[in-house]
Amino acid sequence: MTLKNDKVPERLYRYRALGGADYDKYLEPILTKARLYFPSRAQLNDPFECIAPEFRRTPELEKLVRSAVNKELAVGRPRNERRVIKRNALKRDFLEGVQQETQDMLDRAGILSFSAVPDEILLWSHYTNGHRGICLEFESGLLGFSRPISEVHYLNFRPEFDASIEGDERTRRLILSKYEGWRYEQEWRVIYGAEKGISYGEHPFDPKSLTAIIFGCATTESDKDKVREWVKKGSCKPEFRQAIRRKGAFAIDIKSL
Repeated sequence: MTLKNDKVPERLYRYRALGGADYDKYLEPILTKARLYFPSRAQLNDPFECIAPEFRRTPELEKLVRSAVNKELAVGRPRNERRVIKRNALKRDFLEGVQQETQDMLDRAGILSFSAVPDEILLWSHYTNGHRGICLEFESGLLGFSRPISEVHYLNFRPEFDASIEGDERTRRLILSKYEGWRYEQEWRVIYGAEKGISYGEHPFDPKSLTAIIFGCATTESDKDKVREWVKKGSCKPEFRQAIRRKGAFAIDIKSL
């Protein structure tokens, strides 16, 4: 699988729910502290995501193991010892251990998702408590993250282990791969720290990057007032907009308030 280096959209959107304490605890820090929550793999809504592929013995894997043994595991050792190390490294229990290490890396990562569109009805339905929440608009070039913003790629097959790719890049590609049925989300992601340490949780962003807040078709007036109060407490200065149902169509229009 080859990942394209597509140009990041100028505007990216983060859909957020309102109407309950569990929703508010993730939304309020965005507006009052300019901090975005990066979920872990376990907190994503698709249990098929970010699963380490099975490490099967293939010629490509054998070549990778030989290279690792020669460069790292057996430097300065006699040839017979290098053969033993290499043979043990290709046993099933060892490969299962490597697979588990890869899964541990995936589990430690923080994964922030954006959409390229603000008016997808299904996104509003799935992620904003039935159109009762909001959609946050960000200028992608101002977000200020130390990691790149990368496009998600949609597949009809599960990614397999590719021995030709460096370990960290293999992990990144797994995080950027999703089932074809999610294509409507037009998703882009920022990934923190799959390599070492726990990196899910809150991370700061530049408050200037939050350019607009879009209220949903069914957002209550009390929730709108709550959002405005949070904005007043923080350093973000977004424009407020309103999503409305388009007459005679399955579509949303967005207007300025």
